[in-house]
Amino acid sequence: MSEQYWQGSLRKEGRGELPWWEVLIIKNKGTGPSSVVFRMEHFIADGLSLITLFEKFVTRADGTPITSSVPMKMSNKFRRNENTFATIPKFLKSMIKVLTLPSSKFDHKVFFRKGIGRHMVHTGKRKCILFHNVPLEFIKELKNAAEVTVNDIILTALSQAIHDYCVKHDDPVLQKKGKRVRFRALMPVAFPRSDKDKSDPSRAMRNRWFFISSDIGLGWSNVVDRLKYIKRKMDSLKQSPAIFSNLIMQSKIPPLLPLKLARQTVFDVFCRHSMAFTNVPGPGELCIFAGKEVYGLHFIYNNLLPQVAVLTYNGSVFMNMVLDHEALPDCDVIPILFSKALVDLAYEMKVSVPLDVLEHSRKETTVK
Repeated sequence: MSEQYWQGSLRKEGRGELPWWEVLIIKNKGTGPSSVVFRMEHFIADGLSLITLFEKFVTRADGTPITSSVPMKMSNKFRRNENTFATIPKFLKSMIKVLTLPSSKFDHKVFFRKGIGRHMVHTGKRKCILFHNVPLEFIKELKNAAEVTVNDIILTALSQAIHDYCVKHDDPVLQKKGKRVRFRALMPVAFPRSDKDKSDPSRAMRNRWFFISSDIGLGWSNVVDRLKYIKRKMDSLKQSPAIFSNLIMQSKIPPLLPLKLARQTVFDVFCRHSMAFTNVPGPGELCIFAGKEVYGLHFIYNNLLPQVAVLTYNGSVFMNMVLDHEALPDCDVIPILFSKALVDLAYEMKVSVPLDVLEHSRKETTVK
């Protein structure tokens, strides 16, 4: 599929009032697998709703329907350990932080932020970089050894990979700021919907979600220290009123704003951050689509910021990054550096490394 095609809008191709989606079949006439691409405008579906859509098209290997891939515990992952009165000051502080996010400080201008800032535009130059598929069991062994979450492990390896990419380009800002480098990710937080909402066609493709901002510790050089930092950050978010204040502010205020102001507010938030990161659970078993086995599964977002999308499916972690490859030369080394970070973390945690991950981590990463 050409870059011009997959980046273009479905509504600008002279096809009148056709639906905002399409299905493409890319047949491999050689020995490799073929692909089915569901291409749709981003506002129609996102994250968990796309997984719900996927589950409607596929079955298990024995032909039985796929049940929900979203773990029930996701709805309880954000907890408050304090009583209501004790959380009021923290809640108000979180509300102020959300309101002032569009005017907060910009992330530091490390090499990875080339093309990002107050004057950034969508150049139309985007490349989707596929990461090496990693066994989910390996990630779980790492998270058990470190007593963290799967998301903590993936985010740590990604942060380390971007750090090492900047180092390879002799980034002066990273050298000067060290651990004080400000490098934040916008992460969508989704709450699973009720069965009633899922059964309603007008709500079935909508998520109950919002963005939350978090520093991902780019300045840390040691992968174990980086993991500890990210765990602290993620635990703090889960246990604070920030999740609920974000939910209230981002769902209630934007609809009341004039369209121009609402768009400017979203842009002001985006241009201050360095990337968007999303991690969604998919079916944990092999699926059948149109009588064929589904080998792998990716969801790809053509975003203004570099966008990282992670999806677990059938025992593997499928991951990609969409970015401006002309602004970020040699960006193809980032997936290799990601594998290397996982290997380094495994050595520290005394966890066995799958051979394919080890081999991928040893590929050439020299930048031009």
